[in-house]
Amino acid sequence: VNEEGQIWQLTDWEYVSNEGRWTNVPTKSGRNDAKSIAVAKDGTVWYTQADDVIYRTSTAADGANQPFWIAGQEGGKGVSVAPIDKDFAYCVNNKGELWQLSNGSWHQFPTYQNRTDAQSVTTGRVGVPVYVDRSGSIFVYPAGSPGGGVQPEWWRVDLGDVGSVTSVFGQDSDEIWCVNAVGQVWIY
Repeated sequence: VNEEGQIWQLTDWEYVSNEGRWTNVPTKSGRNDAKSIAVAKDGTVWYTQADDVIYRTSTAADGANQPFWIAGQEGGKGVSVAPIDKDFAYCVNNKGELWQLSNGSWHQFPTYQNRTDAQSVTTGRVGVPVYVDRSGSIFVYPAGSPGGGVQPEWWRVDLGDVGSVTSVFGQDSDEIWCVNAVGQVWIY
């Protein structure tokens, strides 16, 4: 997603070093109103719109006559989305709350000490949620816990010399990549 709110897709990946092709993908509204984008393990693409509505790409299971973009699920609104597959995702809304899509509906998901200060969320290859709060701290949910129905015990990541984090990606439960407030990339 670029700063004008447009979604772009790189095709011919094997030629990326030799002028790969970028294709502009229209949003559901047809306007340039995309804010963030993420890809699930099953290949479905999810994005958040300026009005915080969450959309994902349709799949064959959704029916042949479905539009390209369909709502992630009724009631799903967020500023950041972290999908695991077409039916399971996390999002952060504009109130700083973390939500989880499972079994066809969105449910509020407790954060570290039940605070409402989440800023963005991501999941790694194994679906472990990782979020950044408004102060720039990183929190990781224990591996294997999503959907377990128990109160989460978030791990607060010791940032050491990293400083305040602005962006994070959880590769898996043991590897976290982040960008700090001064533009440096760090790995944990």
